[in-house]
Amino acid sequence: MALQAPAPPRPSVVAPRSAGRDRWWLVALGVATLGISLLWWRGVWGADPASTALCACGDPGLYLWFFAAPAHALAAGHLPFLVHSAWAPAGINLLDNASTLALAVLFAPLTLTAGPVAAVNTCLLLTPPATALCTYPFLRRVVRPLPAALGSLFYGCSPLVFSGSKYVHLDVVFLALPPLVGLLLLQLLADRHRSPWRVGAWLGLVLVVQFFVSTEQLALTVLAAALGLGLAALGAWRRAPALLGPAWQRAWRGFCAAGLLSGALLAYPLWFTVAGPRHVVGKPWSFIATTGNPLLSLVDLGPSAGRVALAPGIFGYLGPAGPPKAYLGPVLVLALVLVVVWLRRDPLVQWAGALLLALLVLSLGGHLLLAPGPPQGFATSRPVPLQPFLPWTWLARLPLLGEASPGRLVELSDLLVALLGALGLDRLAAHLTLRPWHLAGRALRPGLVLGACALCALGPLAAVTPSAFTVDPVSPPPWFRLQAPRLPARTVALVFPVGLSQPGAWQAMSGMPIRLAVGAGFVPGPDGRADTNPPPDSALGFLEAISLDRRPPWPTPALAERVRADLARHRVGVIVADGEFPDQLAVTLGTMTAVLGTPPELQDYAYVWTPAQLRHLPRPWDLPAQVFERCLPPSDPALSPGPALACLGAAHQASADHPGRPGGAG
Repeated sequence: MALQAPAPPRPSVVAPRSAGRDRWWLVALGVATLGISLLWWRGVWGADPASTALCACGDPGLYLWFFAAPAHALAAGHLPFLVHSAWAPAGINLLDNASTLALAVLFAPLTLTAGPVAAVNTCLLLTPPATALCTYPFLRRVVRPLPAALGSLFYGCSPLVFSGSKYVHLDVVFLALPPLVGLLLLQLLADRHRSPWRVGAWLGLVLVVQFFVSTEQLALTVLAAALGLGLAALGAWRRAPALLGPAWQRAWRGFCAAGLLSGALLAYPLWFTVAGPRHVVGKPWSFIATTGNPLLSLVDLGPSAGRVALAPGIFGYLGPAGPPKAYLGPVLVLALVLVVVWLRRDPLVQWAGALLLALLVLSLGGHLLLAPGPPQGFATSRPVPLQPFLPWTWLARLPLLGEASPGRLVELSDLLVALLGALGLDRLAAHLTLRPWHLAGRALRPGLVLGACALCALGPLAAVTPSAFTVDPVSPPPWFRLQAPRLPARTVALVFPVGLSQPGAWQAMSGMPIRLAVGAGFVPGPDGRADTNPPPDSALGFLEAISLDRRPPWPTPALAERVRADLARHRVGVIVADGEFPDQLAVTLGTMTAVLGTPPELQDYAYVWTPAQLRHLPRPWDLPAQVFERCLPPSDPALSPGPALACLGAAHQASADHPGRPGGAG
């Protein structure tokens, strides 16, 4: 039987509901999404969730610190907007970072009792069910329970959620709040039995929570809501202009309530973000704020889908990359096109299709890319040239949107994909109820047909998504467990490697016994902008170079004095090099020995400059570059620290014995 366009939609967008029936559907949806999440994270929950994680490095290691720092600040009775456990003594502004402060505070009791690894693992496990359960009421307003559950299942376990979870980007994958914004806007405009002031107050509270989860997601959600309201007003003006007046009066009251409540609650946090202590001026990564999703990423897996994810040493995921975050697959894209064509006279489908198309165009960013791959500018951290024919080029000039990543509009376009898919399944169920199909003389049950259609559309998507994340045991080094708690409270430590998130993760897993002089996260540099790429002749640039580069700038007397002054400014009481990167350990220890004028001690498998040594430092070792080249040859990455320190010590002694021949060279 050929499908025909269904009858015109019901005048009300509110589908008949039964509280008891919806409750069972919510239970089934929660169990299904929790099962998928457990399947993804079976490596964690099949072992010890308090000591197994994606990595203690990269972004996963950073989020361990993002969960631990606010929890310990709250335990000490401090407001966790500015914490001093890293970048001491000035601290770091957590509201100016992707710290997901609302989630960190929510899981603070678990962080303090079981540790940040357990807290982050629990949050990652519960994120898909929470997203799906919050999406169901939104979709249920316009469709039957089964289509609403299937659409919510897709949104809670979409490729975006998998792609962001492998880097613990909770600010991207925690999507429980945008559907609630859509639900409240729908109630505000279409439900005349609810007080617009009360609905607006709930909307304001949701926006406040969203601010503390992700300010970027808040800005993108407000943008999508504004576009959606504009399209809805245009559609109402064409079909029933008489309804615009009453709808506008309700919306105006609701928006006033939302604005007043959210403005009152966010006045101080918003000031703290944009003008408070240690706030960062501008965009930390300029190229991310202009580069969007490639044009073909909806249907193209890209070259790295089955291989190791992008830059595992930096981002911290050591498993297969999986599909791009915007990927839907050819089958699902074709299904969406068929739904839009079949239901082209349905006003709700017209609205959702137009808004989805607008968000997809905006998600291309300011520079058109064709195929998936590493973002342009990743290696240089420089912004890519903008193309004025792309709409995002003009939106990027606005204050808040200019710092957002357009590619993350997928967070909202996927919600519209779920809505369109649910509408298609719902209208198909209505068609089958009125004109049932028959197979072998029996009428097909609509639920079986809807399940088969959903399986055909989502099955290929599940087939290209890895079935589980790659995880490993994580634990802090022995020095952090045994020696750090013995130091006086608030001792500031410089921990190598500098510039990566491992020291912060070790600090978090150890219970925050010390403060860090340098940490991960964004802090303002001398010009107020983030120090994402400090110059090599600066103290921070030198410390990062000797941690990561095989050929760092060798310490001159002037550079050594700058490093010593920086150590004094941060009030460093102990310096630790644990050897996380053994190939670089000889370079790190050799150059720091020359800067400090004394070699380190060995404590619990870590090289340490103790507080007693740092209180009475001798003069730096003034050695020529050729001595460092000879003692720390870049062609020998397996050089152990012992011979390197002995070589530099002999050169320094020869320089002291024979001042005319510095370092014994000649």
